[in-house]
Amino acid sequence: ITDFVMAPSADAGPELAAPPKRAPATPPPKDPEAAIALYQATLQTNPNDAETHYRLGMTLYKQHNIQDAATHLKRARELFEAKHQSHRVLQVQDMLWRLEEG
Repeated sequence: ITDFVMAPSADAGPELAAPPKRAPATPPPKDPEAAIALYQATLQTNPNDAETHYRLGMTLYKQHNIQDAATHLKRARELFEAKHQSHRVLQVQDMLWRLEEG
């Protein structure tokens, strides 16, 4: 998924606020602990970032931290539902079913 942020034009008024901090579009650190720290820091700034919850959940899953992974994946699902991103909801739900199966 490619993230993009449109910079406000020079004539844009002060009503345009800076976009919330998001997980970087670049690949996450190869070290899972560094990736987890990055995602947690991002969620401190923007706790409603569905993509960051998803990435954190997947990283935790790969670290065999199933309970915390499920917590973040469930939150990602809720946030994707709120954005009406049904394809992402289904993707996250599929992962949650896999977690339940063990």
